[in-house]
Amino acid sequence: MQLRKNRLSALNIMVSATLLSGIGSINLAPQAECKSSPASNNAKHVTLTGEYGLKLGRNESHLYVKEQAPGKIKFAVRSLWIGNAATGNVNTGQAGGVIELKDNKGSFKHSEGFTLNFAFMAGKCVVTCTDCSGFGGVNVDPDGTYKKVSSKVPSADDLEADR
Repeated sequence: MQLRKNRLSALNIMVSATLLSGIGSINLAPQAECKSSPASNNAKHVTLTGEYGLKLGRNESHLYVKEQAPGKIKFAVRSLWIGNAATGNVNTGQAGGVIELKDNKGSFKHSEGFTLNFAFMAGKCVVTCTDCSGFGGVNVDPDGTYKKVSSKVPSADDLEADR
């Protein structure tokens, strides 16, 4: 537990410095695999590959998706809460893995105990998190409707949940 607290403190300092320099954000939850139901061809296919964004109050999140096969995606979601970047009051969270979709919906159960639920529609994805305390730092919340901002295939770095 102490190692995780030290890692979070070091990460918050790094995120604050990164934000101040305008480079972007980083996050820290370990990557895990998901168990979900097999894909279905019942839903109209929506092209999912790309980047999705969400900004809600002090929370900002990015979702990167790459279709692996019909009904299967690799994803990474990174969220950031900015209290005061100048003082280092910034918290982060992230998760990533591979999930199967049924009717453009899927769930990801993380080893930290939280579950991310995804519902893809044309041009957007609704993300809900249950038991989300393990997702990231205080006030970090990945919930919301993410708007698709790019259909470009995410890079391997974008899809890494623990970078």
